[in-house]
Amino acid sequence: MTGILIGLIVPMFTASPHVTRAAAGAVFILLQFAAYLLVWIIDFLLLPELLFAVYAPSLLTLVILRLAQVGILFGLRDLLARGLWLLFKRLMDGQVVDTLVLMRGAPGAL
Repeated sequence: MTGILIGLIVPMFTASPHVTRAAAGAVFILLQFAAYLLVWIIDFLLLPELLFAVYAPSLLTLVILRLAQVGILFGLRDLLARGLWLLFKRLMDGQVVDTLVLMRGAPGAL
């Protein structure tokens, strides 16, 4: 989903197809790196400190920690996709797309 949204957004800012491909790849790698770095910081640096400051380490707290880590991973990935979707919607707001122009050249088009 992230790759698709980046593929829709990046061409709005670039002129050349070659630059678009390189920019889309760079943006994708940058966003993936930033997302996983943020997950690592939250999951392995902040969350254990917060949890073990309140509760003593036990089997139950370790299970809660692991479930929270997985939840944060999926939650941040979802936030990234939603943020890209909102950016795409904002960029497309007010633009009218002629569907006949889009269909020209498509298989089975009139």
